[in-house]
Amino acid sequence: MVSLFEAAGMERSAPRPLADRLRPAKLDDVIGQEHLLGATGILGRMVRAGRLGSVIFWGPPGTGKTTVARLLAETTDHHFEQLSAIQTGVSDLRKVFAAANKAKVVHMVCHNYRRIPAIALAKKMIAEGSLGRIYHFRARYAQDWIVDPEFPLTWQLQKEFAGSGPHNDLNSHSVDLSHFLVGQIKSVSCLTASFVRERPLPSADATAFTAGAGGARARGAVTVEDASLMLAEFSDGAIGSFEASRFAHGRKNRNTFEIYGSEGSLAFNLERMNELEVYLADDPKSVQGFHTVMVTEPEHPYFKAWWPAGQYQPVQAGERATLSGFTS
Repeated sequence: MVSLFEAAGMERSAPRPLADRLRPAKLDDVIGQEHLLGATGILGRMVRAGRLGSVIFWGPPGTGKTTVARLLAETTDHHFEQLSAIQTGVSDLRKVFAAANKAKVVHMVCHNYRRIPAIALAKKMIAEGSLGRIYHFRARYAQDWIVDPEFPLTWQLQKEFAGSGPHNDLNSHSVDLSHFLVGQIKSVSCLTASFVRERPLPSADATAFTAGAGGARARGAVTVEDASLMLAEFSDGAIGSFEASRFAHGRKNRNTFEIYGSEGSLAFNLERMNELEVYLADDPKSVQGFHTVMVTEPEHPYFKAWWPAGQYQPVQAGERATLSGFTS
């Protein structure tokens, strides 16, 4: 892969920042993460097998996520493309997609909430016409982890690292779900707001979502928005609203949407992720109303990768019960 320095016309021997010169050149040079990269770690086992699965690395900037991803690809003879959520443009993505198509590589770019069974069921109902013509898509993603004005200035609150605030971090999930369930957006209008303009600089033990040790510290400017509201028009004539905020006391990860159509409505809340609220206009008037569907049954999407109905399965005498699923 061409590095940023080579792309800028700099030779490998040209002076480079110390951090780049010290960057590990092979997986054995990586210090730490032994539980992942070691012989018995999940990534170490992938390397030995020579086959990578889908992997998400999460953490603050500068902790080696991209370096480890690049080394994993090189070690297992995979092609690696480095894309930045902040700097990469649509044209860059199209080039990568074209290369993947040419190489006949199965690929997909989306947010993972699409694969929640209740949302997959909503998709199926809409595709089958259960809701008729879609009129409204209303989304709200609310969290409360920075309501305290003394919460430190972590990287998500700095534009140079995060790009933007909840409009990017939270509304992007809602926009993706609207594309998945309703269709493409034709036009938008957005309002953003900032409530806390300055915060304490993070202490050494602060993480992305935790303040760490307290104490008097210098302060820095918050350079992203705290909340956003967006109105949208879809290509098929439906209209939508998108709200995202990190200043909603009591809402830990409330990712919700409501969809209203000519023949019915749906509502979903991530904090109750196995449930889908359903209203069908052709139900008898005497029992008409929203009802809750528990999306955990054999008739529902992804059941084979889910759990037994009612989360209980009897074991016959003499049989040994085993638990299968994710390993770490």
